[in-house]
Amino acid sequence: MSNETQTFKMDDEVLHRFVQIFQEAMLLGVDVSDIMRQVKLVSVNQVLFLDPEYKKDVKSQHEKLLEEAEKIQKELLDTITNN
Repeated sequence: MSNETQTFKMDDEVLHRFVQIFQEAMLLGVDVSDIMRQVKLVSVNQVLFLDPEYKKDVKSQHEKLLEEAEKIQKELLDTITNN
């Protein structure tokens, strides 16, 4: 095993995702570390970027959460208007 170390920088998209993860954890009531473990990064010229497949998965998860929120909102409005 080599003792050589490498230094990497993070692209802004990675930092934005980290902020987003903290927001998601607060909204969903989950542990930040559980979401952070799922992050996948790729290195290009010693700069870390979000893995394209990971970004696709996150977008899909956000769409599902939005659909669920809209469904709950509609149910609540229907309950309010029917009472």
